[in-house]
Amino acid sequence: MSSPARTTRAATFTAVSSSPNITITDVQDDFQAFQMRPVIRDFKLSAELFASNGDIVLICGKSNQERQGMLLVSYEIPSATASLSAPIRLLKVIRLTKRSVTQLETIPILKLALLLGDGIVSLLDIDSLVEITAVPTTNITLFSTW
Repeated sequence: MSSPARTTRAATFTAVSSSPNITITDVQDDFQAFQMRPVIRDFKLSAELFASNGDIVLICGKSNQERQGMLLVSYEIPSATASLSAPIRLLKVIRLTKRSVTQLETIPILKLALLLGDGIVSLLDIDSLVEITAVPTTNITLFSTW
């Protein structure tokens, strides 16, 4: 069996001369689409699941003091168009009765969050984190919002 060919990326330069006095140089450069920056400092939870809805970020995890149950934390993080020094606000922390949460998804257009844990799918309002309804399920390990 032959191995696939390996390719390496190198900067390419092309010089096109349309007139004797003008030279156009094309430089292929690495493009950085995203920039990493710390958002939440001194986070005390062992974060397990993340979901977002616009500027709202939901984090589900356990703290060292929690023996059973999990916490759902909601933060408002200013968008990239806002100033980098704009404050990050902790909106709400709720204690979930579930021992474990296996999936956390949002439906942005409806401002809802779906939470799967302990054989129950819970529907939460994102703004208040109030549970709208809970649907018991059997043998479900994953769901999709598509």
